[in-house]
Amino acid sequence: MPEILTNPPKALLFDVFGTCTNWRSTVPAHLSARARTSNPTLAGTIPATTWTHLTQDWRGAYANFVLSFEPSITPWKDIDTLHHEALISLLSKYDLTDLWTPEEVKDISLVWHKLDGWPDSTSGLRALSDLGIKTASMSNGNMALLTDLAAHAGLPFTKILSAENARTEDGEHVYKPHLATYLYGCRELGVEVGECALVAAHIGELEIVKEKLGMRVVYVERPDEEGWTREGVLKAKEEGWVDMWIGLEEEGLEEVARRLGGGR
Repeated sequence: MPEILTNPPKALLFDVFGTCTNWRSTVPAHLSARARTSNPTLAGTIPATTWTHLTQDWRGAYANFVLSFEPSITPWKDIDTLHHEALISLLSKYDLTDLWTPEEVKDISLVWHKLDGWPDSTSGLRALSDLGIKTASMSNGNMALLTDLAAHAGLPFTKILSAENARTEDGEHVYKPHLATYLYGCRELGVEVGECALVAAHIGELEIVKEKLGMRVVYVERPDEEGWTREGVLKAKEEGWVDMWIGLEEEGLEEVARRLGGGR
């Protein structure tokens, strides 16, 4: 039996975008709806795939920024600001600058506060709490974003934690996957690194905390969320360093709770 089941973690940190919430459907649907409301004529000429591609580029702009961020060198910005700036740039790229006013664009950029959760997220988090396991978000989303998101999607975390409040030893801002963010999360939950596990739908993030911190890791597969190739994912699974693997055909966070509760 895996060690994570014989000696379950006291606390779990959760990636939020993709792992607990479904941005891939929520965001393009919102963009399309706002377009139809603001300019029905122009909106009718825009293929649905445009909103899908714009959303992917929007997420990509966020990822590129945080992954290239260098503490004390790159100017830090909160994720709401990053989302707003990226959306302005992408509307120009897609030749959609006439679709909304600047005020509407600012409001639309906050769609990330209103992502829908996966069907198993609310019930899974609640079941983990019933087991006495502390849960917390560990996301690059700023606190205002995560607070709104938890309320909208019904994510009953024990604590809402954001990388916005994590700092290096020199007091510099950081984003995930900087190790300071996960150490901050453990401190806030009152547990040691060895008493905590990270839950995410991204193998790359799990690999970092496993190798660098020795933290236990739980992989929850979500549709189209993994950035690694299928071959890379299968290799990671075969190597066996992931402490718990929840497949697409299983019930996400509900399955995490079942296993940690002795269900299998």
